[in-house]
Amino acid sequence: MKTILVFVTAALLAGGSKDSEQVQKDKRDLQGTWKVISAVQRGELVSQDDIRDTEIVFSGTHIHVREGGKQSRKFQFKIDPGKKPKEIDLTVVEGPGKGNIDRAIYQQDGDNLKIRIQENKDEPRPKDFVEREGDKLSMVVLRRFK
Repeated sequence: MKTILVFVTAALLAGGSKDSEQVQKDKRDLQGTWKVISAVQRGELVSQDDIRDTEIVFSGTHIHVREGGKQSRKFQFKIDPGKKPKEIDLTVVEGPGKGNIDRAIYQQDGDNLKIRIQENKDEPRPKDFVEREGDKLSMVVLRRFK
């Protein structure tokens, strides 16, 4: 479970002046605490026991991963909501893999958020949210904590 959380982070991408309002809106919409509902790590389902106390906190341009109330990872995120699907880059700020950038896509629907992540720098960014047999992508499904 610890490594699935490596995926989550980066720095805000303005995407040009035509996208700046959408970037700011999406960035605002992501802010706050999200509970991990389900997760797939490199194609393998993560058990509910491993994600039970895991939260993702979006704060400014940073993501803090908390397990059992304690921060376990920190990332910086960068979004481009002008792309289809919307893109998010996640940069590891501290801990194992510091400086690594994972390329991902995201989809927010109200208080529900999906992030599908490609951790292998030599492979392309995910194109959709469909799980395929044999793929090595990760995905996290989150619900806003109220």
